[in-house]
Amino acid sequence: MSTENTDDIERLISAESGRLRTPAAPVEAVIGRARTVRARRRAAGTTVLAVAAAGAVA
Repeated sequence: MSTENTDDIERLISAESGRLRTPAAPVEAVIGRARTVRARRRAAGTTVLAVAAAGAVA
């Protein structure tokens, strides 16, 4: 591989890694929020099922 190609590749890698690093925090925040919402819905669904089961038993 020539030096020119190596320089081009290094430039591309540094440009891509800079681009990828910048939006990481907002993306992680969105993923965290989605997980929280999903967990709340799952917990709410479990509560509804428990109440329905208790009603069916009583």
